[in-house]
Amino acid sequence: EGDAPQAVHEKNYYASFETLDRLYNQKISWVNMGKAYESLPEKEKTAQKLAQILSEGLGREIDADFVASHKSDIKQIKKAIEQKESIVWATGSHTSTPLIVMVTGKKPSGYNGVYHDTELPLKIMSTLSLK
Repeated sequence: EGDAPQAVHEKNYYASFETLDRLYNQKISWVNMGKAYESLPEKEKTAQKLAQILSEGLGREIDADFVASHKSDIKQIKKAIEQKESIVWATGSHTSTPLIVMVTGKKPSGYNGVYHDTELPLKIMSTLSLK
Protein backbone atom coordinates (compact mmCIF):
# COMPACT_ATOMS: atom_id res chain seq x y z
CA GLU A 1 0.00 0.00 0.00
CA GLY A 2 1.18 3.52 -0.72
CA ASP A 3 3.58 2.56 -3.52
CA ALA A 4 3.48 4.81 -6.55
CA PRO A 5 2.32 3.00 -9.71
CA GLN A 6 5.84 3.26 -11.18
CA ALA A 7 7.35 1.67 -8.06
CA VAL A 8 4.80 -1.16 -8.12
CA HIS A 9 5.55 -1.70 -11.80
CA GLU A 10 9.31 -1.84 -11.24
CA LYS A 11 9.04 -4.36 -8.38
CA ASN A 12 7.24 -6.84 -10.61
CA TYR A 13 8.16 -8.43 -13.89
CA TYR A 14 5.74 -6.62 -16.12
CA ALA A 15 6.39 -5.13 -19.52
CA SER A 16 7.92 -1.67 -19.49
CA PHE A 17 5.66 1.32 -19.97
CA GLU A 18 7.41 1.92 -23.30
CA THR A 19 6.47 -1.59 -24.45
CA LEU A 20 2.88 -1.07 -23.30
CA ASP A 21 2.78 2.21 -25.23
CA ARG A 22 3.98 0.41 -28.37
CA LEU A 23 1.29 -2.25 -27.90
CA TYR A 24 -1.32 0.46 -27.45
CA ASN A 25 -0.32 1.99 -30.79
CA GLN A 26 -1.14 -1.24 -32.66
CA LYS A 27 -4.26 -0.63 -34.73
CA ILE A 28 -4.52 -3.86 -36.75
CA SER A 29 -4.26 -7.44 -35.51
CA TRP A 30 -1.38 -9.61 -36.64
CA VAL A 31 -3.91 -11.91 -38.31
CA ASN A 32 -5.37 -9.05 -40.35
CA MET A 33 -1.93 -7.72 -41.28
CA GLY A 34 -1.08 -11.22 -42.49
CA LYS A 35 -4.30 -11.39 -44.49
CA ALA A 36 -3.59 -7.99 -46.07
CA TYR A 37 -0.17 -9.20 -47.17
CA GLU A 38 -1.41 -12.59 -48.39
CA SER A 39 -4.17 -10.96 -50.43
CA LEU A 40 -1.62 -9.05 -52.53
CA PRO A 41 -0.75 -10.22 -56.03
CA GLU A 42 2.39 -12.38 -55.94
CA LYS A 43 4.57 -9.74 -57.64
CA GLU A 44 3.68 -7.21 -54.90
CA LYS A 45 4.66 -9.50 -52.02
CA THR A 46 7.92 -7.81 -51.15
CA ALA A 47 9.73 -7.13 -47.89
CA GLN A 48 9.12 -3.43 -48.46
CA LYS A 49 5.36 -3.93 -48.85
CA LEU A 50 5.13 -6.16 -45.77
CA ALA A 51 7.18 -3.63 -43.80
CA GLN A 52 4.70 -0.94 -44.89
CA ILE A 53 1.70 -3.06 -43.81
CA LEU A 54 3.35 -3.84 -40.46
CA SER A 55 4.37 -0.21 -39.88
CA GLU A 56 0.81 0.98 -40.47
CA GLY A 57 -0.71 -1.79 -38.35
CA LEU A 58 1.74 -1.58 -35.46
CA GLY A 59 1.86 2.21 -35.43
CA ARG A 60 5.65 2.35 -35.65
CA GLU A 61 8.34 1.97 -38.24
CA ILE A 62 9.27 -1.59 -39.20
CA ASP A 63 12.38 -1.81 -41.36
CA ALA A 64 12.23 -3.71 -44.66
CA ASP A 65 15.68 -5.21 -43.95
CA PHE A 66 14.33 -6.64 -40.67
CA VAL A 67 11.37 -8.11 -42.56
CA ALA A 68 13.67 -9.56 -45.23
CA SER A 69 15.97 -11.07 -42.58
CA HIS A 70 12.95 -13.07 -41.40
CA LYS A 71 12.09 -14.17 -44.96
CA SER A 72 8.94 -11.99 -44.98
CA ASP A 73 7.34 -14.61 -42.72
CA ILE A 74 4.88 -12.74 -40.54
CA LYS A 75 4.92 -15.45 -37.84
CA GLN A 76 8.72 -15.24 -37.58
CA ILE A 77 8.59 -11.44 -37.53
CA LYS A 78 5.93 -11.42 -34.80
CA LYS A 79 7.93 -13.89 -32.72
CA ALA A 80 11.15 -11.88 -33.15
CA ILE A 81 9.47 -8.62 -32.10
CA GLU A 82 7.81 -10.26 -29.11
CA GLN A 83 11.06 -11.88 -27.96
CA LYS A 84 12.97 -8.62 -28.33
CA GLU A 85 10.37 -6.74 -26.30
CA SER A 86 9.69 -9.54 -23.75
CA ILE A 87 6.05 -9.82 -24.78
CA VAL A 88 4.38 -13.09 -23.84
CA TRP A 89 0.77 -13.92 -24.70
CA ALA A 90 -1.25 -16.63 -23.01
CA THR A 91 -2.95 -17.49 -26.30
CA GLY A 92 -2.41 -16.77 -29.95
CA SER A 93 -5.93 -15.48 -30.41
CA HIS A 94 -8.84 -13.95 -28.59
CA THR A 95 -12.51 -14.80 -28.50
CA SER A 96 -15.60 -12.71 -27.95
CA THR A 97 -16.69 -14.90 -25.05
CA PRO A 98 -17.82 -12.76 -22.10
CA LEU A 99 -15.65 -13.07 -19.02
CA ILE A 100 -16.53 -12.58 -15.39
CA VAL A 101 -14.36 -9.97 -13.71
CA MET A 102 -14.44 -9.62 -9.94
CA VAL A 103 -13.09 -6.60 -8.14
CA THR A 104 -12.12 -6.38 -4.50
CA GLY A 105 -10.27 -3.80 -2.46
CA LYS A 106 -10.71 -0.26 -1.29
CA LYS A 107 -12.46 0.95 -4.46
CA PRO A 108 -14.50 -1.99 -5.80
CA SER A 109 -17.54 0.14 -6.64
CA GLY A 110 -18.05 1.34 -10.17
CA TYR A 111 -17.37 -2.02 -11.77
CA ASN A 112 -20.94 -3.32 -11.88
CA GLY A 113 -22.19 -4.01 -15.36
CA VAL A 114 -21.09 -5.27 -18.73
CA TYR A 115 -18.13 -3.61 -20.42
CA HIS A 116 -16.26 -3.94 -23.68
CA ASP A 117 -12.79 -5.37 -23.07
CA THR A 118 -11.20 -2.06 -24.06
CA GLU A 119 -13.07 -0.27 -21.26
CA LEU A 120 -11.65 -2.37 -18.41
CA PRO A 121 -8.06 -1.07 -18.65
CA LEU A 122 -9.40 2.49 -18.62
CA LYS A 123 -11.49 1.78 -15.52
CA ILE A 124 -8.50 0.17 -13.80
CA MET A 125 -6.26 3.11 -14.72
CA SER A 126 -8.86 5.49 -13.33
CA THR A 127 -9.13 3.50 -10.10
CA LEU A 128 -5.33 3.59 -9.73
CA SER A 129 -5.32 7.32 -10.53
CA LEU A 130 -3.20 6.70 -13.62
CA LYS A 131 -5.61 8.55 -15.89
